[in-house]
Amino acid sequence: MTISGRLAAELTQRAMEPDRVLVAHQGVNLDAIEEERLDKTEARKRLELPLDRRLAVYTGKVHHWSGEVDLLLKVAPRLPPDTDLIIVGGRDDHAEPLRVRVRDEGITNVRFIGFVAPADVFRYQMAADALLSYYPSDNPLNDYRSPGKLFEYVASKRPIVMADYPGPAEVLSPGAALLIERDDPEKLADGVRRVLCDEPLGNRLARQAYDDVQLYTWKERAARVPQFVLHVAQLRNGRP
Repeated sequence: MTISGRLAAELTQRAMEPDRVLVAHQGVNLDAIEEERLDKTEARKRLELPLDRRLAVYTGKVHHWSGEVDLLLKVAPRLPPDTDLIIVGGRDDHAEPLRVRVRDEGITNVRFIGFVAPADVFRYQMAADALLSYYPSDNPLNDYRSPGKLFEYVASKRPIVMADYPGPAEVLSPGAALLIERDDPEKLADGVRRVLCDEPLGNRLARQAYDDVQLYTWKERAARVPQFVLHVAQLRNGRP
């Protein structure tokens, strides 16, 4: 079982028979998200986030050496004056050096939240005007995976701005996210500005992403895996 078609293709080219490889992308517990769903204003009130600012939100792994976070910090000064960058995740021993860095560099529109409970992750995503994911291109996994947070992002009904990589393209249909050239903070900032300034565009992206995620729930994945196991067992017994 693989988490992307590209990885499955490599396995079948090297050793595996195609009918013995299952592509099962990661997923999301959509029922849990629906139970927690809030509108943007209510999410911000519960999280004590500003109601009078636009928010670009990243949730995920945060390390003080992270190439993704480094790119995001280069984006922050390029965002519109009324926009904050909210970064959720990371142990305090990683988040604190990054807080010091933004203070030293005079970046005033970034907030590092640190680790939060899973239910609160959803709330931060729902509080967003735009959700960001921007892995640097020196990570070879980009071509073989869709990040786990992507599935939460698409379930949040918020527009996504992200780097253009093959892995996510297997999951997202055209028009489900604003795909941006890699390793270019200025291009990412331009993408965020487009989403923030063009509400109909943001709404279209969010709707299409939510339609796409219906195929990538954990329930859907769980239903496919036993069927595949039965199929492989039948192959071993010489049955089609």
